[in-house]
Amino acid sequence: MKPSPLLFFALLAAMLGVSTASAQDSAAFEKGLASVERAMDKGHWGKASSALTGLLEEHEEQPYVFLEKQRILQDMERIALFLKYESPSADDVLAGKVKKYDADKGKIEVVFSGADLSDFNASGNSFTLPVIFTGAYSIEMEGDIYPTSQSISVVTGWGGERCYYAHMGDEGHLPTIAWDNGDRNSEFLDTSAKQPMKLNMPFQFLVEVKSNKVLVKANKKKLMEAKRPKGDYGRFGFYGTSDYERESMRITLKGEVEPSWIAGKIDEFMEERRKEFEGTYVAEDHLPAWLFLDAMDADGDGPNSDADPGADEADSTEGLSLRDRARKRKDTK
Repeated sequence: MKPSPLLFFALLAAMLGVSTASAQDSAAFEKGLASVERAMDKGHWGKASSALTGLLEEHEEQPYVFLEKQRILQDMERIALFLKYESPSADDVLAGKVKKYDADKGKIEVVFSGADLSDFNASGNSFTLPVIFTGAYSIEMEGDIYPTSQSISVVTGWGGERCYYAHMGDEGHLPTIAWDNGDRNSEFLDTSAKQPMKLNMPFQFLVEVKSNKVLVKANKKKLMEAKRPKGDYGRFGFYGTSDYERESMRITLKGEVEPSWIAGKIDEFMEERRKEFEGTYVAEDHLPAWLFLDAMDADGDGPNSDADPGADEADSTEGLSLRDRARKRKDTK
């Protein structure tokens, strides 16, 4: 009979000399801290502040909390910064025009101009948007001039287990969908029966990445599709356009993205305010005093754990709780 994971964990904890309850408390703290950081990524600063304060009260003076001290300090400083200053919106930090953004669900609708693709990572005429998709999304591309040098190709699932290419073709080649099956080898999955793209003429096409397939449309009519495994949406990119051809191009992106991408953009935007903020910010004013004891002092064995040499017996911190010792030190400074 196969032992249960719980029994295995209990035996492992016993072998390591760690109580199951303590290990579970540590795991609960880690889970709670991750929840605080998700609230931060979504811009819920008041909620994040209350949650972090409550988490530290619940796990007061526990050794595993001190192991995450630097992370806690950084999180609280960021929370305090955004509580003091008004947080910019997604539209403030993206080069594209944000029409809709829901940080809770990660849903976004944004229009990028081909004349300004600074939100993308560029390499030659290849552009990749550095955001991971967490659900279905679509990319609509339109412009006044379809390329003459090479066809436009849209890449979906970049960085995931399966990468799909939608090649829009040209007058000599029909649109196709292919996937990268490794070692730089591509396998064609579907080919359109017609070519709606005309060189040097206005163009419009839509690539939809659904839970189980990739669908391509042009002028609102289906061109081709291919099945894909569920999940693992990866990133999106495109290539095949010149600077001149991109000037009139527009890219409309709709779908679900990882909110930490925009959260990172907002952090960059706030950097100047951060410098001003750091000049007045005092971590001890926002976090419990016991957190600022040295690790050895927290165990009661460090050089600072006893009363100062020459101090009266009444001033000794021996026998006091970690919180009371910290408060006593703070009061005597």
